[in-house]
Amino acid sequence: DENGIIYTGCTDGNIYAVYQNGTKKWNYQTGSMIYSSCALDNNGTVYCGSNGGYMYALYTNNGTMKWRYGTGTSCGGAGPTVDSDGTIYFGDLLGYFHAVNPDGTRKWRRDLLHNVYTSPSITQEGNIIVASYDGYMYSFNPDGIENWKFEAEKYEYISSSPSIDKNGIIYFGAWNGWFYALNPDGTLKWKFKALDEIVPSPAIDENGIIYFGADTTNLTAKLFALEPIDDNAPDKPVINGTTSGLIDIEYNYTAVTSDTDGDNVSYYFNWGDGKNSGWTDFVLSGTMVNLSHSWEKSGTYTIKVKTKDDYGMESEWGELQVTMPRYKATTYSLLLRWIARYPLLNRLLTLIIK
Repeated sequence: DENGIIYTGCTDGNIYAVYQNGTKKWNYQTGSMIYSSCALDNNGTVYCGSNGGYMYALYTNNGTMKWRYGTGTSCGGAGPTVDSDGTIYFGDLLGYFHAVNPDGTRKWRRDLLHNVYTSPSITQEGNIIVASYDGYMYSFNPDGIENWKFEAEKYEYISSSPSIDKNGIIYFGAWNGWFYALNPDGTLKWKFKALDEIVPSPAIDENGIIYFGADTTNLTAKLFALEPIDDNAPDKPVINGTTSGLIDIEYNYTAVTSDTDGDNVSYYFNWGDGKNSGWTDFVLSGTMVNLSHSWEKSGTYTIKVKTKDDYGMESEWGELQVTMPRYKATTYSLLLRWIARYPLLNRLLTLIIK
C-alpha cells in the first residue's frame, strides 16, 4: 500500500500484513488454505479469497474482518480485481464470475460453466475482461452484460490473466501454446505459437514489449519478448473446380488468396465429408494452390477453405458446393453402353425420365 505494507495469503490459512523489513504487522486466520493473491482498494480494505469458499475483506490498519462473501467453493483464483468504484471482481472453481459491492453484497454473478482462475482486468471504458477454463475470454460491462467472448480453443485451459496495453489491446496465453492479441471488440488481432503451454500472465513494459513464459511437456521453458504488430488476416480464399461429378473419382480444386501485409499464407481444405487436408506448407501471397479429392458417397458437399498468415491470423472461410451422383463412374459408363445397344429401351427410359 502507500505505506509500503505487503499483504499476502498463505497455505497456513492466514492473511498477513508485513512491514518492509519483513516483520509482521498483523495476521488473520481464515481456517482454510489460501492460494489467491490479495488486492487493495482506496479505502483501507484488503481483499483475499480462500479455499474455504469465502472472499474476505479486512481492514488494513488492524487486520479485523470487515465482511466475508460466501461462494461455496474455492475462490479468488490468481487474485481479485477492484474497480475504481470499489466493485470487487473474481471467479471461483464452480465457474461463477462474481461482482461484489464494497459492502460485501452481491452486485451480480455470471455462470461461465468452468473454473475461473484468472484475475480479471478492467479496460479504460470500465469493461471487465476475464477467462475461463472452457477456452473463452469474456468481456462484461459493469452491469454484468456480456459484450463478447472469444474462443481461443474450446475446452483449452486459460489460466493466464489478461493484460491490456495503452491502446486497449488484450494479451493472454493459453494451454494450447498460443499467445493471443485481441482488439478491444474481441476480434483477433494476431496470435503467436510459442511452446506447448502458456500458464503465466504476460507483462507489458513502457515501450509496449510483451513478456511471457511458456513451457513444454518435457519440462523445458522459455521466456518470450514480443513486439506488437499491426497484422491483417488474409482475404477470403476463392475456390474453383468441378461442381458436379461422380463418386470415387478424384477432382482437382484450386484456391487462392492475397494478404494485404504481404505475409506468406497456408491453406486448409475441409472437403465436407469429414476429411480435410490439414494446413499446407506456406506459400507466397497470391500463389494458387491445387489439391485433389474424391468422395465415397453420393450427396451434396460444401468444400470450405481458409488461410492463415505467418502470424497465425486466419481468413474467413471460402466455400464451393459440389454434388456427387450415387453411381460409380465405371458402373455408370457400362450402363450407358448397354442401354445404347437397345434403341427402343433407350427411348422408353428417356420418356420416363422426362
